[in-house]
Amino acid sequence: MNKVYLQLGSNLGERDQFIAHAVNEISEHIGKINICSKIYESTPWRVDGQENYLNQIIKVETLLSAEDILFAALKIENQLGRVSLKNYLPMHPADVKSTQADITKAQALGYNPTTTIYEGIKHFADWFKSMYI
Repeated sequence: MNKVYLQLGSNLGERDQFIAHAVNEISEHIGKINICSKIYESTPWRVDGQENYLNQIIKVETLLSAEDILFAALKIENQLGRVSLKNYLPMHPADVKSTQADITKAQALGYNPTTTIYEGIKHFADWFKSMYI
């Protein structure tokens, strides 16, 4: 059984109703919800002209893989009519536009990455759970 922590948030319309619907859908399609935080309000980050968010953190026990959880969550967002529209503020002088890694020296030493992003996330999550949970 996998333990997953999900952050839910809504800043449109009946915000509390969107969160309640999301909790119901997650319970039905992802797994058993064991713990729900209190619902709290937060301000949008790095965007202008948006309403405050209502947020909630939930703990879910599931048999799904990380990839299956991602796809199920995206499907739930779509069913609830989520549309991601962002109006980003200008970058700050210290913001980094992109990051890259030059692995040519590592390759010269025999390093040849073969792990997919999904496998890497799963390995990291497994390590994190073994160290901190």
